[in-house]
Amino acid sequence: MKSMTEQKQALRLAQLAGPRTRDQRPRAAGPRPAAPSGSLPASGGAKVGGVVLDAIVLLGCRIGPGGRPTTAARRRVDRAAQAWRQGGAPLVVVSGGRRWHGVYEADALRDLLVEAGVPPPCIIAERRSRCTRQNARFSAELLAGRGAARVGVVTCDWHLPRALSAFRRLGLEVTGLGAPSPPVGRWRHAVRGGRERMGSVVDRLALATRCRP
Repeated sequence: MKSMTEQKQALRLAQLAGPRTRDQRPRAAGPRPAAPSGSLPASGGAKVGGVVLDAIVLLGCRIGPGGRPTTAARRRVDRAAQAWRQGGAPLVVVSGGRRWHGVYEADALRDLLVEAGVPPPCIIAERRSRCTRQNARFSAELLAGRGAARVGVVTCDWHLPRALSAFRRLGLEVTGLGAPSPPVGRWRHAVRGGRERMGSVVDRLALATRCRP
């Protein structure tokens, strides 16, 4: 017999499911939930730490040979799967259009999510983005058609401020779901911080230009 949590997740999924797109490639055979409207239930999504979310967006990162996850990729997947198991949201968007060793980030991370227990119909792979601002832009486009505005963003903790800023500039209500990273030395910390600050400036200018009437 299914638990109450599983029954609620199944109900939210049936209400959320929309028309299949080229970015949705189910890996498991069998019946799929009905897709009457593609919108979220009127009552909203589920909660992570008391925050109501409509969807989780997992940002892609480098993948090793043969589609094997790097340690950073594994940490991000684990954080996204944890949030989903907690009833965090009925939908997970995996955003990553870069190819490593012939494998899309989105496809590799999606497969890892399935291994972690997230059902394939709950996952949408976004394969167009190649940087943080494109993660935000293309994920926002996918979510807009499903009425999802409250989003939990999963990425490495040190990258989270930049990612949240990009998503907010596109009008989404975002909550950070940072994947804890191991400590690094002073030099690497300084280089990483400088790169993120520079990237934030570029993101802001690019998104401001795109969103200008």
